[in-house]
Amino acid sequence: MIWHIAVHPDHRRKGIGKFLLNEAEKTVKAKGITYLEAWTRDDKWVNHWYEKNGFRPVDSYLQVFMEGAKEVGVLESEISNLQPVEAFAHYVGEDTNTIKNTFKRVHECLCYEKKLAPRAMSLS
Repeated sequence: MIWHIAVHPDHRRKGIGKFLLNEAEKTVKAKGITYLEAWTRDDKWVNHWYEKNGFRPVDSYLQVFMEGAKEVGVLESEISNLQPVEAFAHYVGEDTNTIKNTFKRVHECLCYEKKLAPRAMSLS
């Protein structure tokens, strides 16, 4: 899984991200790994970058941030005098529009996968 590929904004669009990805691919291929997995949020330019570099979307879920005082009835506690203030949740159901319309902070998290060609065996 790719945890982070990031390039400082002052140095973007110079091929650095592509270089880092290529180096990661070389490293994992040498270890016999046959695919890469990358999770990212709903940033269109980032998603486009992954697709342009051979990744395909394979999964997604909604990342939901809830604020207790502002989103009444969502965060409650059965413990006396314990009031949840904020929470973080994943929604994997089908009714994504309701979730997006109910909460202020919702992001779609996307899983991308890239199949890698197997490493060629040397005949020596």
